[in-house]
Amino acid sequence: MAHPLVFPLRTYFYPVGNTTPLNLIQDIAPEQSANILLLGCGDPRNIFFTLHCNAFGERTSFPRKLDITCCDIEPAVLARNILLFTLIIDDESSKDRCLWNIFYDIYIDAEVMHVLIQQCQKLVDLAADVSSWHASPYGLLLRACTQHTIFELRRYWSLYERFENLPAGQKIRISRAFSEALNKSEKSAGSSRSAGLFQMFATKCISEHFIRFWSSGVNHYDKNATAQAKLINPTFVYSIAGEGFAVHYGTDAFSSFHLAPAFSDSCGSIESRRDISKERAYAFVRSTFQTWCSTFREVASKDMLRIRFFAGDALALCSLLHCRASFPSTPSTFYATRWKATVLELDSGDYDNSSAYAAPLAFDVIDTSNLVDHLGLLNILAVVSPLLSRTPHSSLYTETLLATGSDPRLGFLELMCGDLTMLSLLFDLVPSSFVSGFNSHSNIHELTAHSLTEYSPQFHERLCWKIISFSEPAIIASMYFEPKQLGEFLFNVYLGMFSDENLSLMRMQSSNKDEAFKQKVLRGNLIHYTRATFAAFLKRVKERVTTDWDLVMDVLLEFIISDRTLLVGSNYFQDLCCQLHLFGVFTIETLRPNYSVLARTRIPGWGNIPPIIFVSLVVPRRKLKVLENLPLEKLGSPLLQFDVYVPGFQTVFFCIQTAFGALSNSSGHNEEPTLVLAEDPDSWAGSADLVVSVAVPAWIFSHKGVEVGLNVRSTTSSFHLTSILGFDLHIFRTPVTDKTHVFFTRSRPNAQNKPQGVCILPSRPCIESKTNHTIVRLDASCQCVAEMSTKAFITDPAEQAVLDGPSRVPVVPQQTSACRVTLRFGSVEHFVQFPFPINGNRTRLKIARKSHYIEVIAFPSGHNSPFFSGINVNKFPVLLHGSSPVVWNLHRLYLNRLPVVDLDKDNSLWLKGHLSFAASEYERGVISGGEDPRRSKPLTDVKETLQGMFVQFTEIQGGPRISVFVLKDPVEGGGIYAALFLSSLRLDLSSHSIVLDGYVLPITKTLPKDVLQDLANLGMSVSQVMAVGQEMRAWKQLIPALVERCRQTWMHQDDCEYIKTGRVPLSYAIGENVICHCGQGRDVEGMLRKKEWKRFAPFSTRIAISPLYAVSYMDSVVGNLFRKNDRKAGAEEASKKLGELSLSESHGEGCRKCGSNGQLLACGRCKKVKYCSKKCQQDDWKTHKRLCHQS
Repeated sequence: MAHPLVFPLRTYFYPVGNTTPLNLIQDIAPEQSANILLLGCGDPRNIFFTLHCNAFGERTSFPRKLDITCCDIEPAVLARNILLFTLIIDDESSKDRCLWNIFYDIYIDAEVMHVLIQQCQKLVDLAADVSSWHASPYGLLLRACTQHTIFELRRYWSLYERFENLPAGQKIRISRAFSEALNKSEKSAGSSRSAGLFQMFATKCISEHFIRFWSSGVNHYDKNATAQAKLINPTFVYSIAGEGFAVHYGTDAFSSFHLAPAFSDSCGSIESRRDISKERAYAFVRSTFQTWCSTFREVASKDMLRIRFFAGDALALCSLLHCRASFPSTPSTFYATRWKATVLELDSGDYDNSSAYAAPLAFDVIDTSNLVDHLGLLNILAVVSPLLSRTPHSSLYTETLLATGSDPRLGFLELMCGDLTMLSLLFDLVPSSFVSGFNSHSNIHELTAHSLTEYSPQFHERLCWKIISFSEPAIIASMYFEPKQLGEFLFNVYLGMFSDENLSLMRMQSSNKDEAFKQKVLRGNLIHYTRATFAAFLKRVKERVTTDWDLVMDVLLEFIISDRTLLVGSNYFQDLCCQLHLFGVFTIETLRPNYSVLARTRIPGWGNIPPIIFVSLVVPRRKLKVLENLPLEKLGSPLLQFDVYVPGFQTVFFCIQTAFGALSNSSGHNEEPTLVLAEDPDSWAGSADLVVSVAVPAWIFSHKGVEVGLNVRSTTSSFHLTSILGFDLHIFRTPVTDKTHVFFTRSRPNAQNKPQGVCILPSRPCIESKTNHTIVRLDASCQCVAEMSTKAFITDPAEQAVLDGPSRVPVVPQQTSACRVTLRFGSVEHFVQFPFPINGNRTRLKIARKSHYIEVIAFPSGHNSPFFSGINVNKFPVLLHGSSPVVWNLHRLYLNRLPVVDLDKDNSLWLKGHLSFAASEYERGVISGGEDPRRSKPLTDVKETLQGMFVQFTEIQGGPRISVFVLKDPVEGGGIYAALFLSSLRLDLSSHSIVLDGYVLPITKTLPKDVLQDLANLGMSVSQVMAVGQEMRAWKQLIPALVERCRQTWMHQDDCEYIKTGRVPLSYAIGENVICHCGQGRDVEGMLRKKEWKRFAPFSTRIAISPLYAVSYMDSVVGNLFRKNDRKAGAEEASKKLGELSLSESHGEGCRKCGSNGQLLACGRCKKVKYCSKKCQQDDWKTHKRLCHQS
């Protein structure tokens, strides 16, 4: 219950996905099996796409296995998915013809309906219980996590099966609801982002298809088939919203596919792209779906894949999995979902130690879909991240689709509710793009579309989070924080999490008349957090840090008690105290067993009173009708809370559980009650009362005259309900002496004799070492990390003699990796390691020669740190994990599965703009000589070199095509250190990017001289790239990563130089190889087919080169390139403007606030943005300060 409870009469059904599919194993080595957790899994697109783009099941791929756990709050989503999976597995031609229609069309014909009903009958028979399902022909591949899940799946399949036999009147009502909803549909271009790079070219076509789908209920364009499709598809009828039409108004099959290939095939002018028909786009999508189904059927026939299903709450599942991993026998105290009384039990048998099909409890990959929009980012980080496997390749993906704040490009930083560096330290988790300073995924199409609108409710952003401590060789470190500083920082996070209670913000919202601003506020300030969220966050912090925790909590609680910023913060204090106790974070005096007031509390039949008891309130159903009968437009989505009224004060509890049903007490008179809740399966459609349960401090009930009630929370969006419910927004209120409606128990209903709290995990163990203890100090505001220090203790007597000898030998520090500093004195060498990348240029030493230790003081690496500090020491790290190197910040690619772009057509229109905006405005200024280059010159140089390669290979600025590039450092003896042979340009679909498919020939001392001569003989067809000094070093780091990322057909051998030396790259010296020999001459068929390259193939290794994109939440990328006139002209004309830009003209120069040109002045702090006046700078400061602050 780390998320508020919403009165859920407006619940949308998402039968198909609304974002493009992801390659789930893009960060996993090709020979490695993986455990994957999909939270908010939605339709099967991610599974299909992952299997297809990695060539699963093919002879050339490695025989690895995937174990995928799919969790969704909506059982109908899982029921539809399994229905589709089983139809594919059956491999019957009559069923194959119906797959698309069953899954994507709202209306179907009689033949399709027959196949659907027949399959549902089969599934119902097989799913009597979890054992019978697992014993079925589908049970080995498709497994259930819980008995409750099987029950829910079977219920939905039964509903589908019986749909055609419903009474005529009932079917007419459903039919009328569908007709009315389809007739109300409006134009939408939201699915155009699925075209990625070609989004602006696809808008017209996709909008037309959307209108067609929502007017006809079908996707196809066959008139005869459309005429026959008159039956409602029952898989669109039923959901947790009940029976009827609840399909989300943005639903579109096109959203679930990568459409870029459909538009790249029609390269040329704007005019030619305008002719791309919706029929052709549909044919492409339908063909892609058929390919996916064929791949899935092939993989399903082998023991390579296992898919598990859980119907229920994502946070509850993750909490229980985390507990089960540490304490296997711990009974569950979590409910499967809100508005239900079913206790979550992992009772399928797969979570037993003896199971032959044991389910994973930790995961290499966790994808959270866009649950951040629904649950909040800190809920994801606090509750979900502990399930990540402790390996360098483990990845957590978060995604947002709703625009946040006044500038959605910076919305992610606002979602963090605190400094990103500090929170990354506390979670041991960081967005790889944040510390890398670049992204291998492009969101240029999203930024461009955003800049063309005054305000858009959507802004799609996807982040990959990595475990920081595994960016280095693993050393488990402890972190010490000064308690008062940490307490104040946590208080600032608290204020950020509950900013919706901020009085000044409420006044600003109510007084602002601008409609666009109001929409931003409504979407950007959705309430996602309860005091349980904050307790879960503190639990993670407590596990991570070494400090006087009691003092930290004393400081924090003192700040909270004294706070007057949050208008109703004090009302939730008892709720907070309860959650802190239940999570094992801290127990305040009033909840300790010897608290004097607790001793005066009396409850009939109870021998002793625990500090916390559960109150169950039965709310008569008639009391809910006043809200149920409101039109949805007027009702909105009010939040529910539990209020306790004590004479003299009121306290509010937000962490509540609800279910419809009847409570019964199996205990005798004057005995402690044992409550059983018989749930009403009809839920909102039934007539049963609502049972609300909540944890409350027992001492409160020592007072007389206490009343409890269920209320709507007062917010700006619920204020209009005061005219219906009264000023206090009461739904139901009654004295605690009301024995008909109020019950006290030690646990929630149906969870008797089980612990009250979540399982309390032990702190993370720390290796006993004096050199892995870091002291973290915060700045004066206690909001950011100021510095970190750690000590190297010299324990060897001989080394001590060198350190404290009469010559006082100097100690020389050198940053040797992102988090490490090597200390050298005489011939002695030691290293210290920090828990976050540091700025090695600002390292200070305190040398205690007599005490034999060296203290290293360092500053965290920030966005403006010099290039060779932080992760910039090796900008493109390839970490060694066993025999499988891990590419830490570049995703992997299976090149042969990426679509090839036809370079004989004119690609300049889309490619120029895409390449231009790979660099930020600041970097484009560096390239043109208008900005201070010190911050990131080497990376900017690499980007410029990459841009040149794409331009020359694709001929988008004229001139002959260049396919061979040699990297040369004229300073180091004029040496050539690598030759790149480029064979094709491909579309990297899941990243909305492009990639050059090629081969690298390292120029080494051991390379035969005749090969060098043949290279020289290529003459004018070779482009010489001068990459000197720091750029040369960066290229030598980049090349191993570009090679490893596309390794798919070969493995690293036992004699691999990476493994033998422990270094990647192998060397920076001219004439020395930077990569291992394992891939040499492998997977080079493309070179062998080209006569003039064949000679180089045995010495070359395949490579995947893509642009390095700016990080839009850290740097301005598109800026104010588009003015109001461009917005009015539309997407196609804006595309033309992008295409007309030269690659050096896209600076987007103009005032950041108003976009005007003229004399501009740079921000005095970050030097990255410019303004035309002091007023514009002041007006923009609230937005810009997050970017400036992170610099």
